[in-house]
Amino acid sequence: MFIFLSCSGYNQSLNEKLENKDFWEIVVIGPGNGLPIDKYNIITDFYIGSQDCNQNKKKECSYQAVLNLAKKKVSKLGGHAIKITEIKYPDNLYPDCYRIYGIALKLKVARYNFIIDSLNN
Repeated sequence: MFIFLSCSGYNQSLNEKLENKDFWEIVVIGPGNGLPIDKYNIITDFYIGSQDCNQNKKKECSYQAVLNLAKKKVSKLGGHAIKITEIKYPDNLYPDCYRIYGIALKLKVARYNFIIDSLNN
């Protein structure tokens, strides 16, 4: 008995793989680290807060949930990284919610092409 497997589903180019990244592949740069301007271009700044956390009528505002929402937002913008500029912890006004201020970043073209070239070799 022979089993033949086709690799046609895996013929996606490296460019497509990098462009179609999943949100968990977004690089997160913490607030204590500098902005790596040599590697990334700024797309836009953003805020994720309690108004973003209402999913399926269930409010989920843990740090991880808010960070995942930020990653999804940056991924939809075509970004590759998040620079977190400020983390707001739960307080009297938002007792159950973390909030994140950040900057959406995209790899610079030269760096992006270098990664593609290194993956091709």
